[in-house]
Amino acid sequence: MSGKAVLAVVFVLALGIGVRLYRLTAPPLDFHPTRQMHSALIARQLYLRWRPGLVTPLEREQRELGNRMARYEPPIFEALVARTCLIDRHWGFHLWVARLYDLLFWLLGAWGLFLLARRAAGETAAVLSLGYWMLLPFAVQASRSFQPDPLMTVLLVWAAYFACGWADAAADEALPKQRLYAALAVVFGAAAGIVKAYAVLFALGIWAGMAIWRYRRRVWRSVWAWLGALGAALPVAAVYFFMPRNAVNSGFIRTWVLGAVRHWLSPLVYGGWLNQASMAFGGGWLLFAVVGVALSKPRLRALALGWLAAYIAYGLAVPVHIATHSYYQLPLLPLTALGVGAGAAALEEPIRRQRKIWQAAVVAALVVSALYSTGITAWEIRNAHTEQKAQMLQTLGERLPEGKIIALTEAYGYPLMYYANRNVDFWPTSRYMEFFSQGQAAFADIFKRRTRGHHYFLVTDMEEFYRQNALRRYLYAHYPVVMEGDGYILFDLSRGK
Repeated sequence: MSGKAVLAVVFVLALGIGVRLYRLTAPPLDFHPTRQMHSALIARQLYLRWRPGLVTPLEREQRELGNRMARYEPPIFEALVARTCLIDRHWGFHLWVARLYDLLFWLLGAWGLFLLARRAAGETAAVLSLGYWMLLPFAVQASRSFQPDPLMTVLLVWAAYFACGWADAAADEALPKQRLYAALAVVFGAAAGIVKAYAVLFALGIWAGMAIWRYRRRVWRSVWAWLGALGAALPVAAVYFFMPRNAVNSGFIRTWVLGAVRHWLSPLVYGGWLNQASMAFGGGWLLFAVVGVALSKPRLRALALGWLAAYIAYGLAVPVHIATHSYYQLPLLPLTALGVGAGAAALEEPIRRQRKIWQAAVVAALVVSALYSTGITAWEIRNAHTEQKAQMLQTLGERLPEGKIIALTEAYGYPLMYYANRNVDFWPTSRYMEFFSQGQAAFADIFKRRTRGHHYFLVTDMEEFYRQNALRRYLYAHYPVVMEGDGYILFDLSRGK
């Protein structure tokens, strides 16, 4: 690697590591808190279950709250965080440990992506792909989050690298190398699928793209192609089939996969899907990546076609989530980074033919872009104010009276469960409350049905509260406020007018 490339890599890694360590201990309430608090509750429950010694009444409640969480995938990341916090029993449980692991995972992914981009499109492509991977604001936020998706994405990067190595070795007829690369591609692809089941689609798409590039029309008769596909898929199917309980094989699949097929004909899904991808990757960068792939070598185009086919299948499997949850775009990030790098490689020679001043201008523009992107991300992290929110929830938990609570709150009540140690029933947001357009009598009937058996109505999501005019008017008209503070209101349902 040239000296300039080394300097560029060091510069990118320094910025990327620095922004990920910024406000390391801030509560994870800024990026999809529903998903992060889900993992946090499970990790704390595992920590308290494995920790030796006496368990306090409060800790028993915390364990029970964690047990309420559905297991959508094996709790690998959660268990890793819990075990790390148990290295010293006096240290305690700390959520920021997850961010340190995220950083380690992301750096391993950066290494794999650099090697893959260099193999596919050269050194310049590798440096630009690395810069996109490390400094894209969406990538920074996602790779600080406590959820399985960052680790899944990193494993897919390595699956792609070894699948490309297998295709190259197959072309050279180097049998020992073929076997090694094929085995590693299968292992990493299967591991990604075990971390999160959807990744098996990408593992199969990556492998299919490389197999088709290698064998062309003879791919159907290739033992390698079939063994690789089965090797990636069967371990994932086995792990998820034998998972002991909750939504993996029933609720989630029935509701959000099979039940969402009807959304395939809705233009709102595809509009939301495109909007999520554009916001995550940047519309301009996404178009540049498409052009870069189109101008790249046939091997990278084959990899891209397999990856895109998997991405489309993935989006159709979870149409509601991919149109509403930005982190569902994360498996496309490595391919977008590769495309950006390939596009930069295509421009390298024309730029080299320019005068030195214009070459310097391009370098300066890239440096300013990297600094600006990092600065924007740091500013967003600083202004999330998650410490205040967590402190408010903790204080609220200490003040809440005994009794069953229904709440209009963020993230399905998971932050309340974690910081306030209170389980609440969730009042739906306005997106799901179509009856708000009905008359007051109809609303009153629905309100009474939903709140039957509850003693209190808690509001912590103030923005949503002011969107729900019918709910706000009804509560103030019929029930007294027994507790109010900065960010919350508590109504007493047992003293209705």
